Amino acid sequence: MPYTGPHSYGQTYAEHRRALELTWPQLEELSEYQAVTQPQLGFGVTVCHQSLVKPAMERVHELAFLKVASRDIENEPLLQELAMVATGVPKIVSLGMATAMDVERILRTFHDQLDELVLMHCRSIYPAPPESWDLQVLFGLQERMEPLGVTVGYSDHAIGNAACVAAVAMGALVIEKHVTLDRRMKGSDHLGSADRGGLYRLLRDLKAVHLGTAGDTLVHLAPEAASSHAKLGRSLAWNQTLLPGTEVSERHLALVSPGSGMPWSARGELVGQLVARQVEPLALCAPADVA
Repeated sequence: MPYTGPHSYGQTYAEHRRALELTWPQLEELSEYQAVTQPQLGFGVTVCHQSLVKPAMERVHELAFLKVASRDIENEPLLQELAMVATGVPKIVSLGMATAMDVERILRTFHDQLDELVLMHCRSIYPAPPESWDLQVLFGLQERMEPLGVTVGYSDHAIGNAACVAAVAMGALVIEKHVTLDRRMKGSDHLGSADRGGLYRLLRDLKAVHLGTAGDTLVHLAPEAASSHAKLGRSLAWNQTLLPGTEVSERHLALVSPGSGMPWSARGELVGQLVARQVEPLALCAPADVA
């Protein structure tokens, strides 16, 4: 296809890709460098032809995963080769150009390796505007895939971090975000990528939302909020001076801070009882005040 825009490295898309793709020696060098300098990271490769699967497994140092781009969602020779050869290697498949039938075919192809499969919801638009994200698809994927042991993730081509953060909040377990040195650089999709500062902010936000969406689904008082409740909450207090023998009614009661005393729900322990000792305005009520 002709590819003559301002970001092109050639007159056709083939020329553009040839200018950008790395050689095997370059991939070997990068993977070895990563293993030595950043061993906590994993090095993966996107393969676009069945003949590249074995070389990737042999030549990439400590291969962490193999990825199938969404343009190869119907590339059955590639998918079959991955299923036969790449056993034991996580396989990430982007669904940016997939249909529901494509997803079912992928499940059949990798039926013996479903626990190694990661399906990434995606929209192959560069950059992807918010109205195209369709993040609700994540819920449908999770419902279908979780019983099978397939991991569901999200591959992002949007500007900024909002889509990735929302995807994690909605249950995505893997996030893909393109990274660049400069979002103004010439090339395919720098505008929807994260630069160095953007990557650190993305990691910060993803960790925060991951921690923030964990835990119980029921409304409860968190232990960490107990001190705030004690300081800012409301307790029953007397709103006037009462002498012993006075019958207590609700009109004698007020609610004040701190929240360390009797709650409003305990007023039944006071109403209708007789004051046992003189009480003063704003003093917190206590069971011993009545008899």
